[in-house]
Amino acid sequence: MTELGFMLEGPTVLYQDNQPAIQVAGGARNLGSVTKHMSIRTWKLKGRVEDKQVCVEYCNTVDMLADIGPKSLGPTQFCYLRDWCTGYALLRRNHPDLDPLVHGTDAERICMLLVAGGF
Repeated sequence: MTELGFMLEGPTVLYQDNQPAIQVAGGARNLGSVTKHMSIRTWKLKGRVEDKQVCVEYCNTVDMLADIGPKSLGPTQFCYLRDWCTGYALLRRNHPDLDPLVHGTDAERICMLLVAGGF
């Protein structure tokens, strides 16, 4: 991130909806015979959590934005995640009378302004 010009003030936060994975990464779970098959990436993550470079936090499965790509979602869940990814959820929250799917480019322009302003 520093190569791109972003200065981080704390550890990088990774959101995960798998609580056993969070426990393994945080060291709260014993790495016994059940986790023998774990890859080197898991051990690297565990080391970075111990070094306070990375922090793994729980995120409810319903709110996991990363699920929009690899998973087959129902229409309600897909629309919910799509709206958060595109900023339409912010537009609907702040301007309930404007629907970006109905108003088209005007609503998209307002949406981009809201996202850029962090609202």
